[in-house]
Amino acid sequence: MAADVTIPRLGWSMEEGVFAGWLKEPGATVRPGEPLFMLEGEKATQEIEAVDGGVLHLAPDAPATGQTVPVGQLIARLCAAGETPTWAPSSGPAGGGAAPKPPAAPPRQEQASGSVRSSPRARRAARERGVDVSRVRGSGAGGRIRERDVLAVDPASLGAAAVISGAAVTGGPVRQPITQVRRTIARQMVRSRQETVPVTLTAWADATALLAARAAAKAAAGAEAASLNDILLAVLGRTLLDHPLLAARWEETHLALPGDRIDIGLAVDTPGGLVVPVVRDVAKTSLADVARQTRFLVDLGRAGRLAAADMQGGVFTLTSLGSYGIEFFTPVINHPEAAILGVGAIRVQPVPPPGGQEGFVLQRQLPLSLTFDHRIVDGGPAARFLGDLSARIAALSLGGA
Repeated sequence: MAADVTIPRLGWSMEEGVFAGWLKEPGATVRPGEPLFMLEGEKATQEIEAVDGGVLHLAPDAPATGQTVPVGQLIARLCAAGETPTWAPSSGPAGGGAAPKPPAAPPRQEQASGSVRSSPRARRAARERGVDVSRVRGSGAGGRIRERDVLAVDPASLGAAAVISGAAVTGGPVRQPITQVRRTIARQMVRSRQETVPVTLTAWADATALLAARAAAKAAAGAEAASLNDILLAVLGRTLLDHPLLAARWEETHLALPGDRIDIGLAVDTPGGLVVPVVRDVAKTSLADVARQTRFLVDLGRAGRLAAADMQGGVFTLTSLGSYGIEFFTPVINHPEAAILGVGAIRVQPVPPPGGQEGFVLQRQLPLSLTFDHRIVDGGPAARFLGDLSARIAALSLGGA
């Protein structure tokens, strides 16, 4: 009996996704658990595995690469050898009555422009970065363009003939379609603004010990060393154990507190948009393991391969704009979390000398911006948390990390 292949729901609020290409050819024999197609959902593009096995037959209205598809749409069937599938007039979601989609392009179609051969991921990256894929030099077999080839291109270097999401630049305004990732980000930002009462506090923290710890780690471990963000994640985890309200969630009838496990989201800027993978159990995990987690998650995020599960379960978020020279800013709470910490660029600042002496000394200082939900936390507890965090950064209270 034929087994249906449908568009799955990758996130709790997902209603549609973007089909990103077949990983099997029509007529191929598919085993259960094998990757079958790529689907872009909420902030992530994932390989979708076959639940059943059989010979792959595409639906007459199977989606083309880059086409938006609703959750539940029938796109193919897996049949026994020699079995011929039957198709209803429309294979959209049950009860939907949606208009038939245009016929699908050949599976894993490699024609992006003219006779240019490119992967689905390469075409997606090209759309998001405003790159004319026909002008990219491919490094794959037979000159095939891969995602990393597109990511290595500076769109400005291609001149006026570059293409932004399929519309040629001619010197006038260009309409750029809003991607699924950008729609998800926008939806989360609006929800955060509508359902929280955000207040931002700022403070400076002595960064001397932080920079010394980073330098020592780099000398000992090189490229595998913990970054400044890794060290801050470890300090944050231990501080949140003592200030659980800052890691609480508003559940209307009660506050959900984190217990002794602190999972913190780390905001990552990627070619496809902002993603927030979650680093697990940072309060009890060694600093080396925190660093390994973040490297792995950041690499997945920048490659567009984070799974929905990689971005769920965080109780707090860390975001940094220090590499852009920004000092203080107002980060947006990652709803339904209670707070988010923004980290800016370290600056040399005059501070009073120890012991109450007159004058001042120069010290490297780290700017911190804490945005919290005033429904959950009042100003006093939030200020005490920020003060405690600043003191721990100055003393580098990492415990056994």
